[in-house]
Amino acid sequence: MTTQRKQLITLKAVVREDRRLVLNLPADIPTGPVNIVIESEDIVLALPGDEAQLKTDQERVRTLLQTANRLGTAHLPLTGTTFPTSAEVERAGQLPPNVPLSETIIRELRDDN
Repeated sequence: MTTQRKQLITLKAVVREDRRLVLNLPADIPTGPVNIVIESEDIVLALPGDEAQLKTDQERVRTLLQTANRLGTAHLPLTGTTFPTSAEVERAGQLPPNVPLSETIIRELRDDN
């Protein structure tokens, strides 16, 4: 008889509205009977100040997420970021004088003569 030690595995998951949960387990998990324990996380969502001051539902949700440290800000520019002016953007898109067009260069590269 062979005995295998118990493995405790902690996985993060989200229970959706339909209350279904699908898990993909690591390959090293032995097959056979298992015990499943569901432990919900405690999330405290507290609004700072008076809730009536918030103008829209979007602002309320943003405040809730920010309070719970769940508001993503990776898409926002860093503080102090300077953006190019419209003239700088337009100038960056123009070829310098006496430079052949890209399609001319491509035609020359494709030409076998």
